[in-house]
This record gives sequence, structure tokens and C-alpha cells, in this order.
Amino acid sequence: MLRALVIAAILAGVFLAIGGYAIYTSGYSDVSTLESLSRPSRVTVQARVAYLGYGSATVVYGGKTYILDSRGAYGILKTVDGTGDSYAFFIMEGEDGFRAAALYKLESFTSRYGGSPVFEDTVVVDGVYRPGEELTLITPVGEESLPVVTVNAILKGCHAAYEGEKAVVSQ
Repeated sequence: MLRALVIAAILAGVFLAIGGYAIYTSGYSDVSTLESLSRPSRVTVQARVAYLGYGSATVVYGGKTYILDSRGAYGILKTVDGTGDSYAFFIMEGEDGFRAAALYKLESFTSRYGGSPVFEDTVVVDGVYRPGEELTLITPVGEESLPVVTVNAILKGCHAAYEGEKAVVSQ
């Protein structure tokens, strides 16, 4: 009986080690793989971060109009009427040019990454993708419809500037 338990424990350890190694050495899926999904899915994807510049734009999402305050690699979305959720916003670009909007609840974003987050060129996000859910980004240059990833966490590519002050989210 004891021998069987020892063998079972050793096998369990081997399987855990193999699984851990597989996860450690595996790469993340490119954000462009979202195009192939046909049902809502929790995803972990890697992408380049598009540079938004600085200034304002308009975003329409979920039947609400938001003002986008662009801050370089990311921006802050707030509803025009001041009701509803506010979001940190950035655009992820895939290797083949596919683009998706990333929305991260602003309160969670600022509590985790502070007031001066530093985005690297590439990010890895964990989130939820729902095919057919889109937002429209309206800039002076034109309009662009983008699929949406609702972000749960940025796993790589965004670091807090810990010595910076907390984000100012109201004016």
C-alpha cells in the first residue's frame, strides 16, 4: 500500500513538472488568433501596443459615448455624461496587422499600475473576448471599428512607475 502511494506521488510530481515546463516554455498566442474564435472565450494573447499619441477622441461602446484622453501608449475612457464605467484603453496589434481594443476597468488599472504606467512595445493580456462585440474609435482622421478584449490583467509589458503619483482620473 505504501509503495503504491509513493509511486502515485512520484508520477503526480512528474506530470506536474511536465505540465509546468510546457507552460513555461510555451509562447503566447498572437492577438490575431482572436479572428478565428466564434464564441466568447477567456484568452491570453500577446500583441504590440499601438501608439495613440496625445489628445482627445471619441469612442462609442455598448451604446454609450466616451471621451478618450490619449496618453501615449494608452488612454482613459470616460462617458460623456459621467455615468457608467471608466476604462483604461489601448490598442493591440497582431503580427498580421489585426487590431483589437483592450478595455481595463480604470479603478483596477490604476490600483495595480499606478498613475504613470510604462508600457513596453509588447504586452501579454489575460481577458475575455466576445466575437461581435466592437467599439468605434472616432478621430479627426476617421472612424475605426475594433473588436474588444475586456482585460482582467496585464501579465507582461506594463509596469507601474511606483515613485510617480497616483493617476488623476477626474478634473
